Amino acid sequence: MLDQKLILTLYIFLFGSTVAFKFFSVRKKIKKSPILLTTHHFLAEAWLKKAIFPFFLAWMGGILWFSWHGVDEKSYLFPPQLSLTVIGLSLLFLSWGLFVLALWQMKEAWRVGIDSTQKNLLVTTGIYSYIRHPIYTSLKISIIAILLIFPHVYFLILFFPAYGGTTMIALLEEDFLISQFGEMYKQYMKTTHRFWYF
Repeated sequence: MLDQKLILTLYIFLFGSTVAFKFFSVRKKIKKSPILLTTHHFLAEAWLKKAIFPFFLAWMGGILWFSWHGVDEKSYLFPPQLSLTVIGLSLLFLSWGLFVLALWQMKEAWRVGIDSTQKNLLVTTGIYSYIRHPIYTSLKISIIAILLIFPHVYFLILFFPAYGGTTMIALLEEDFLISQFGEMYKQYMKTTHRFWYF
């Protein structure tokens, strides 16, 4: 039988460790924080930056709470099923693998937020030759996965702002990258998908 709480705790640990490792390695290379929460180019970006930490706290805290303490299954949208749980867990670790691959291929170009000082760091190889925003794709997959594992209104409520927020920030980043790279980025957009490779 699946020890769901340990598997999901491992996922939280792996996800957090991946972000922490990437943060410190990029900060060491670029000599500044790659997490840009105090500056913004668009009003929507400012609101998204304010929401990012409360969202991740609610999302990861919710995963741990549901895993370790459980919630009355009568409050679920539909009864949990082992097959959906297995699919959800598989998707969750697939999303983490995509997240790691995307971070690794971005090298020191990784930022949280739009960095107007970033020059000549457009990554278009590897997974980025297929998907323009594989990090956001991985986050979209993970929120779907958690909803399959815990079909509860709590995660359904988190689903919509997470899905919409990642789409919005991707669109804002594309507008910024067009302003920075012009026709080169427009051509790149024609040969890639925004989120999914289909």
